[in-house]
Amino acid sequence: MCYDLLESVENENLMDILFSDEATFHVCGKMHRHNSRIWAYEEPHEVSEWERDTPKVNVWLGMTNAKLYGPFFFAERSITGNIYLNMLELILEPQLQEDGILDAVVFQQDGAPPHFAHIVRDYLNRTFPGRWIGRGSPRLWASRSPDLTPLDFFAWGYIKFKVYTSKVNGLPELRNRIREATGQITVEMLQSTFRSTTERWSMCFDLDGGHVERH
Repeated sequence: MCYDLLESVENENLMDILFSDEATFHVCGKMHRHNSRIWAYEEPHEVSEWERDTPKVNVWLGMTNAKLYGPFFFAERSITGNIYLNMLELILEPQLQEDGILDAVVFQQDGAPPHFAHIVRDYLNRTFPGRWIGRGSPRLWASRSPDLTPLDFFAWGYIKFKVYTSKVNGLPELRNRIREATGQITVEMLQSTFRSTTERWSMCFDLDGGHVERH
């Protein structure tokens, strides 16, 4: 996968790409293990404490090397294919059309079940013909690869660090903090992150698929 991506960066200007992902934010600051990992040679004995059944919000974010799209807050507690498709059609597509990149940008998503729904894949094939990356597309994205996508190795960690600097008092404040933290990500930070992304792909290829965080 990384070899294909690096070849496409060189030959197809693949870095005209929109990375996308969802994350869950809890009022108490509970971290989802998918977005919070510890790389170590020994068990770190890390301890996290949270309240049971704390209020939470599911957030979608898109990232190009020049702009962030979102955050978009899902009203529903769980995301289905229909809910995800509505977000793409009603929120993301008009913004890409307004920015003049709908017919050029490459859309990336991971293999989460809502992303793999038939209605979602049909939409992506119509809207981004030959220009989307993910499960079920001609150009696949490896599962369980948070060290290779900038939202996982940079954006979510940065935003959660900013959000949870102090106790959050309720969902409205949580949403406001997420918006404020997202707004602090500059174009220079995006460009630096994209350079790091290609470096990680190259390292992954050199390491024969090994985790780049360990090096």
